[in-house]
Amino acid sequence: MKKQRNDLYIEKMGLYLNKRFEIHILIAIILFKSPLIIYDKVSGLIIYSVIATIFIEAIKLFIVRYFFEILSKTKGLIFILINGVCIYLSTLFNVNITFKKPYLLSLLLFVIIFSFVKLLFVIVFQKIQFVKDKENEDV
Repeated sequence: MKKQRNDLYIEKMGLYLNKRFEIHILIAIILFKSPLIIYDKVSGLIIYSVIATIFIEAIKLFIVRYFFEILSKTKGLIFILINGVCIYLSTLFNVNITFKKPYLLSLLLFVIIFSFVKLLFVIVFQKIQFVKDKENEDV
């Protein structure tokens, strides 16, 4: 089955959602171990990563499906705003996660770094998966 042209465009932008949700959670856990974040326990960090990832990926899926025109006009930069809002909202859950002072500056810096590094991880993972799929087709 061939992919539609929209799907290829989304995939090239690194915005295609991977079928393996645990990869997104693993990337989030790795990235949330940042010097900008203060946390008490690793279990709280894992819970926070899961909550933030669920928020981010659910909203991302919704936007990709129903508001692709906005996504293409903003060249995917709307996801930085979405990441910021979701990361902030997920800190409201009491899992003893907070950002260092100055709070807003740390949050903003973290969101920008998080968005771009996660995007790079996802693109690399997609390329590896694409090569594996190509090799399996050739066999």
